[in-house]
Amino acid sequence: MASNIADSSESKQLLYPCPANAHFYWPNKSNATLSDLQGQTIVSHVHFGLNECASLSPGVYIISSGEYRSRLIIAR
Repeated sequence: MASNIADSSESKQLLYPCPANAHFYWPNKSNATLSDLQGQTIVSHVHFGLNECASLSPGVYIISSGEYRSRLIIAR
C-alpha cells in the first residue's frame, strides 16, 4: 500500500534536520501546517525557511502543504 508521507531521500531533500531539536528548515515556498499523528493542527503556519520547534514535545509530526506530506521527528 502506498503512503502519502514522504520517506527517506525525498523527505531529506525537503525538510531538515530530521530528527530536529530546536529548529527545522522548511524549503518549500508554500505555507504548510504541522499536525500531530491524530490529525490535530499544532502549528497552522509553517513558513519557508527556519522554523522554531523547541516548544514541541518529542515525537512524530506531519507537515502538510497541498498534497505533499512529510514526517518531522522531534528528538531531545
